[in-house]
Amino acid sequence: MILAIETSTPEASLALLEQGSGEVLWQSAFESDRLHNAKIFAPVEQALEICRGKLQQIVVGLGPGSYSGVRVGISVANGLSLALEVPVMGLASIATLSDEMEFVVTGDARRSSYYLAHIHKHRLESEPELLDKTQWLDEMAALREKGLNIYTTEKSVAAQEECEIVLKQPKALELAREVAGMEKAELDERVEQTLQPIYLRAPYITQPK
Repeated sequence: MILAIETSTPEASLALLEQGSGEVLWQSAFESDRLHNAKIFAPVEQALEICRGKLQQIVVGLGPGSYSGVRVGISVANGLSLALEVPVMGLASIATLSDEMEFVVTGDARRSSYYLAHIHKHRLESEPELLDKTQWLDEMAALREKGLNIYTTEKSVAAQEECEIVLKQPKALELAREVAGMEKAELDERVEQTLQPIYLRAPYITQPK
């Protein structure tokens, strides 16, 4: 049984999937701008009640997205992994937005910039690229000419009149399905990797006044 946790956007979700049959056993979703830590524990308790010792794998979305949201998901996943002695792994949240073999995800990277992430076979090809508005618009046009679909998790970005961008949210169930389809070698490799959020840039830290 696979437990998936996705908290990289305000629309967070959890899911349980039977690893062998692919049967969806349970799903839960909740919305919160900055307080995922206040709402996530009730659905986690529900999931554990259903699992009853049958949990085999935990997967958590690594973003990019809300810094605090992703950190909450990772903390919960790591805590459950230690307490239950179940392996845990992370996947890019945005890599499961579409079933297409190749697509692009974009979003607001703040400080007057946007990010672009190229997805191939449900994997990030490289670190998200940061562009200013002019560069971003040029790249959007070039991607459209190539016939690639472009997705975003942000309503403000999808509303850009200059570009045709599809609004879609990452879901825990899609993370679970991705894990269920992995070969054992890839599973073993990913379980060995430390869970780290996918940052668009280094965290901005200042000294207190």
